[in-house]
Amino acid sequence: MEEFHISIAIICYNHAEFISEAIDSVLNQKHSYKCEILVSDDASTDETVSILVNYQKQYPDLINVILQDTNIGPTQNLYQLLLQCKGKYIAILEGDDFWTDIFKIKKQVEFLDSNPSIIACTHRYKVVNEKGAEIVNEYFGLGRPLSGEYKLEHFENYIYSGLLGSLVFRNLYFHNRNIYEIVKSAHPFIGDITLNLLLLLNGRIFVMDDNMAAHRIIVRKNGSNYKSTVNGKNQIKNRLLYLEKLEKFALIEYNVSVRYAPRVENFLAWSILYLVKYPNKHNWSVMVFVFKLLDDRKKFINYILLNINKIPKFIFSQIIKFFKK
Repeated sequence: MEEFHISIAIICYNHAEFISEAIDSVLNQKHSYKCEILVSDDASTDETVSILVNYQKQYPDLINVILQDTNIGPTQNLYQLLLQCKGKYIAILEGDDFWTDIFKIKKQVEFLDSNPSIIACTHRYKVVNEKGAEIVNEYFGLGRPLSGEYKLEHFENYIYSGLLGSLVFRNLYFHNRNIYEIVKSAHPFIGDITLNLLLLLNGRIFVMDDNMAAHRIIVRKNGSNYKSTVNGKNQIKNRLLYLEKLEKFALIEYNVSVRYAPRVENFLAWSILYLVKYPNKHNWSVMVFVFKLLDDRKKFINYILLNINKIPKFIFSQIIKFFKK
């Protein structure tokens, strides 16, 4: 049974520079709910652990720090943390992001309390750089959802309900102890899209207009975060195989057919441009993989010919050789 009105789950790994801002943004929340804050560290190698231990000492009745013995990856870490949440609702925050509205939790919990047919709600957010300087006041890029109810048709068009740190949802564990299993098994790094679909298959999601969080963009050479590790590597193949797993999960477990909008031509265009920017074996293999998914290949040969001046000669010659096969 639930012991708290809300559990706030924070996942982190090598976030010594940012974790204090994340935790402080949670501690600064203005609400009267019985609450727990769980922070799970994925075997950080920097000073993150010592920072977390100090917070736990300061707030022993509020903050529970979980230290992984070995690095298990973000989705496994998130999965294990979700199982330990004892709140009616769960809010998630990644250790390098933070909340910007002190009434965020109050607003979202009040909304869910007043709308029992809604399983989860999200909201708008801004984007900042490593130092916390604002890049955009509100994210309007790819995948941005419309305000109001979020539906399966949005998911099928690669539009997602929002930032992981904007999500508050009803704790499904009390009804099904194995329900979060897909979060760790679908992908070793991507958990937000998996959780997005899981919630959608179990209820309704609502997108609020309030801008109440900040997402930090970090790309470093030899960095340990996901964006740094995949920098320069085309992830389209990886993403398509991942979405195929989600498609099978929805059909087998919920008898729901997820039909993604056809975008192979767009994927191939992006793959070619990525290969031009980062010419390596990995990006070549992804371009080949996506090309084989095309129904109308002549159309893309014309695309290549029209953009010949933008493509380095050595890449162009390899592409033409491949297309002739």
